[in-house]
Amino acid sequence: MNIDHRAMPLKLPPLFEAAARCGSFKRAAEELKLTPGAISHGISSLEEWLDIELFDRSRELILTPAGRRYLPYVSEALSMIAKGTGETLTNGRDENDSLDAGGSKASC
Repeated sequence: MNIDHRAMPLKLPPLFEAAARCGSFKRAAEELKLTPGAISHGISSLEEWLDIELFDRSRELILTPAGRRYLPYVSEALSMIAKGTGETLTNGRDENDSLDAGGSKASC
C-alpha cells in the first residue's frame, strides 16, 4: 500500500514517538512543551487518519501491536530528519549546489 506522504499530517508522528517513548502523554507534553491535551488530541487524530489504534488506554498508556510495529518506522524517520538537519547545519550549503533537488523542480 502506497500512501502519499504529502497527505499525512507530519506534525503528528513526533507526538506519537514521544508518547510511546515516554510512556505518558503528560511526560511527552513536558518534553515537547505542549499540553497533555494537545498530545492526546494529536494521537487521536493520527489514529483516526491511520484508522488504527496505536495505544491501549484502558489502564495505562501501552502500545497496541500496531503501535509497536509502527514505532520503529516513525523513530527511524525522525532520526533521519534530525541527521539531515544536523549535517545541513554543520556543512552549510555548497556554492555549487543547484537550487532544486535531484536536478528537477519540485511540483506542488
